[in-house]
Parts: sequence; structure tokens; C-alpha cells
Amino acid sequence: NVLPRLSALLDVQQISEITEVVSEDTFKRPIYAGSCIATVKSNDVTKVITVRATAFDPVSDSGGSAPIEAVTPEGVSDLSSFVGEEIAKS
Repeated sequence: NVLPRLSALLDVQQISEITEVVSEDTFKRPIYAGSCIATVKSNDVTKVITVRATAFDPVSDSGGSAPIEAVTPEGVSDLSSFVGEEIAKS
């Protein structure tokens, strides 16, 4: 439920359930209950995608490396707030 809303806020299309990354702006995804594969190209600068979990081989637990950087959040968002909690007993 979050990604469609994020896509709307960013004014970009969401590309769902990709099974292959063809290039930085082209993806493959199943359609018609998986009977066909569609090639989808997005010219949006920001891409909002979901990935079909079984589409890619598992990563190895050894090999590559990547730097780990600490990130400090900037400010507090006032877009949402906790209103309350109610517990109903039946």
C-alpha cells in the first residue's frame, strides 16, 4: 500500500514484480498471470519498483564488499502523527 502512494507523490509510474533488469530504464515483468513477459521502459528519473522475490539467484555470503556509512536523519517529518490506540474486547 505504500509504494503506489509514494509513486503518486513523486509523480512517477510504479513498475511491479520485475523479474529482470535489462538496462537502467528497462525491465521485464510477467503479465496475464505469468503467461507472457512484458518489457517495460521508464523514462522517469526516479524509479519505484517491486521485485519478484523468486526471480533472482540468492546472493553469495562471500565475495564482494561495499562500504558501510552511518547516516543521520535530517529533521522530523510532520506529515504523519500518532493519534492514539484503542483496544476493543469482545
